[in-house]
Amino acid sequence: MPDSAPTGEDEQIGPTFFDIVDRRHGGGSRFPRTVVLALALVAAVAAIAFLVSLLAPRATVALTLETIPVQGIVRFDVTDSGQPLDGGSGLAIPATPVELTLAIEQTLPTTGQRAEPDGVATGVVRFANPAPDPVKIAAGATLTTGGGHAFTLIDGVEVPGADPTTGQSGFADGQVRATEAGSGGNVDIGEIGGRLENGVYYSNREAATGGGSDRAVSVVAAADLAALDAQTEEALRAQALTLAEQQLPEGARALPESLAVVSTDDRYSAKEGEDASQVTLRRQQKVRVLSFDPAAALQDARTHLPEAFAAEIPEGFAVDPASVRFGEVQQDAAQGAAGASYTVATTAEAAADFDDADARALAERLAGTDNAEAETIVRETPGVVGFAIEYRPGWLLRRMPKDAGRIAVETTP
Repeated sequence: MPDSAPTGEDEQIGPTFFDIVDRRHGGGSRFPRTVVLALALVAAVAAIAFLVSLLAPRATVALTLETIPVQGIVRFDVTDSGQPLDGGSGLAIPATPVELTLAIEQTLPTTGQRAEPDGVATGVVRFANPAPDPVKIAAGATLTTGGGHAFTLIDGVEVPGADPTTGQSGFADGQVRATEAGSGGNVDIGEIGGRLENGVYYSNREAATGGGSDRAVSVVAAADLAALDAQTEEALRAQALTLAEQQLPEGARALPESLAVVSTDDRYSAKEGEDASQVTLRRQQKVRVLSFDPAAALQDARTHLPEAFAAEIPEGFAVDPASVRFGEVQQDAAQGAAGASYTVATTAEAAADFDDADARALAERLAGTDNAEAETIVRETPGVVGFAIEYRPGWLLRRMPKDAGRIAVETTP
C-alpha cells in the first residue's frame, strides 16, 4: 500500500542550502547555521558597499587660471672663484679653467738704419814752399783737417823754392785721398790745412773734396721689437681663443678677457742694433682661459627668477616655471682674469595664485550645491577665467556631492 504524500509544513520539494552544506561535509554539518548566515550577510554588505562606491556621485572641477605675460632680466657672474664680482649679481657660476700650450712665429721688416762708409773722398791740395830750395813730399804723406779728418798724398810732389826776386813761395798741387771711406771725407774749401815738418804749407784752397759716400744698412730698431711683440701677442690671443673653443664641450663658451699668460719662451732672430732686413720672433706660450656652459648657467639662474620678475608680477600672481623662456646670453661687463658678468632677457607667464588650500576651500563651498549654484561659485572665484565641471556617473543628477572629499579641483594656466 503506497505511502501517503506529505502534507503541510512537512512537505519538502528539494534540498535546502543547509542540506547541501551538510552533504559536502560528510553528512554532518561542521558549521552552525548562524555562522553561515553571518558570512552570507557580510558578503552581501561588501557587495553593496562596492556598488555604492561605484555609483556614489563624484565631481571634477577643471579651472583655467588667469595669466599675464611678464618680462625680466636675469643677471649672473661667471668667476674663477665662484663668488660674485664686485658690484655684480647675487648669482655666481664657477668657471672652468682651460690651459693651452701655443706656438707661433711672426716676422716683420726692420726700420732701423745705419750708415756704412762706402765711397772714398778725394781732392786737390796746394803746397806752398817759402824756403829758397825745392822740397820733395813723398807719396803717403798725411794731411789733416781741423775736424780730425785725415788724407794721404796719392803721388809724390816736388814743391819749387821761393822766387828769389819777389820772395813769393813756390807752389805745387797734389792729389789726396781720405784715409777712411764715407761721407765724412767730403770737406769744404780750406778745411784741409797745416804745415809739414819740412816747413811746407798745404791747403785745399781751390776746391772741396768729394766722392765720399755712405751706404744705408738695415738694422733692428727697438720699435721693431716692440711692434713684433704686439703682433705676436695679438696672433697668439686669437689662436688661443680659437683653440679653446675647439677643445671645449659642445655649447660651452670661453671668456676672452680672462685669457692669462702662464709662461712665455721668446726667441728673436736678431737683437736691437744688429744688421738685419727683417726680424723674426718664435714664441711658445702657456695660457689659461676661463669657460662656462650657458645652458647649465641658465638652469642655475632659474632660482633667481623671482628677483628677475619682481617688478613685473602683480600681487596674487606667480610665475609658471614651465612658461619661462630665456633669450641669448649676453656679456654685460668684463673683469679680466677674474671673470665676467652676463645678462639674459627672459619672458614668462604669471598665473593667478591658486594652491592646494584654495582648492580645498573651493570644494567645501561647492559641496551639496546644484549645477547652477556650483557654476556661479566657480565663476566668481578670483583668478579663474574659465572652467569645466564633470559629474560621475554621468547618468546621475548634475549635483555636487555632499562630501567635499569627492570633489576634485584641478588647475591649468
